[in-house]
Amino acid sequence: MLAVNDFQGGPGTEELMEAVPILQEMNRLGSRKVPAGAPTGFVPARYAHYLDKARKSGDETAFRHYWEPCVILCLRDGLRSGDVFMPGSRRYADPATYLYTPEQWTPRQADYCRLVGKPSDPAEALERLLDDGERAWMALPLVAAERMLGALRFSFTRQREIEQDDALFLAALADQCTAAVMRALAYGREYDTVEALKRSLHPHSLPMVDGLTLALRRFPGSGHLRMGEDLFDAFPLHDGRVAAVVGEAMGKGIDAATRMGRSRIMVRALALFSPNGTAVLCNVVPGTVPLPGAGQSEHPAGRRSYPGTGGHSRSCHLHGGAGLPSSSRPNRNEST
Repeated sequence: MLAVNDFQGGPGTEELMEAVPILQEMNRLGSRKVPAGAPTGFVPARYAHYLDKARKSGDETAFRHYWEPCVILCLRDGLRSGDVFMPGSRRYADPATYLYTPEQWTPRQADYCRLVGKPSDPAEALERLLDDGERAWMALPLVAAERMLGALRFSFTRQREIEQDDALFLAALADQCTAAVMRALAYGREYDTVEALKRSLHPHSLPMVDGLTLALRRFPGSGHLRMGEDLFDAFPLHDGRVAAVVGEAMGKGIDAATRMGRSRIMVRALALFSPNGTAVLCNVVPGTVPLPGAGQSEHPAGRRSYPGTGGHSRSCHLHGGAGLPSSSRPNRNEST
């Protein structure tokens, strides 16, 4: 990896860039000792004492065992933070290549500053930042799969120089933010897929039946919640009744939506052979929980309903606010 790639660094990486060709030459010659005077200023403070201890003891083998991984570690962190780049690479390109050139920026400056509400004059912009109490800044790109997602900006209330340990911590934080953004984008794609699948599996319309009016209204129980993997259907039976089914597929996502679709098909198929709503619901795909009274058949001519419990207590029907009719009240031995 070191032999075939060209690494270049920005400000603050001078010693690391000196160490890389030294390590390349050691690997080429098969040398076991790090040359005297090899730079160590790039080594993070938490590892520096290992190098000092090996150097003082004269153990050149141990010194290389610590020095070489530190070069690789800092090179990796530099590539992640953008302090080190590889010419010709898309993922690890020079961060300056993401910026507009002066010629490209000049015609866009006024519109951009107006869009973000910032002055186009640099002196005025700096004065505003100082008035806000900001004295130092740091920005890191959020890049995933060679795609620029955005940037993470930090500001400090006092002047400070960003040390290497601080830069590594902030780079790791930027990586976590990038992962969070990617998860959110993936969730959005999955949600869109599930919604499209659910729309294709739900009935496009309810049947028109003489003497019976069918309507459907779906809404979440809370304003910030999305619809679940719900199951609903209504269809006429061979004996003149009309079956109405309402349920909820356990879980979320594509698997739950698929179970919902299979359950709807099974309910229709089983209802052709069994007039008993409870028997139909108890044989539906496992993982779909019928709601109380979810499997119900209506007879338009007789104006009677026949609820199927599917393992639940019998449902209670309210008619015009007149209270519970005696025939619909649950038994004393049944839970309500």
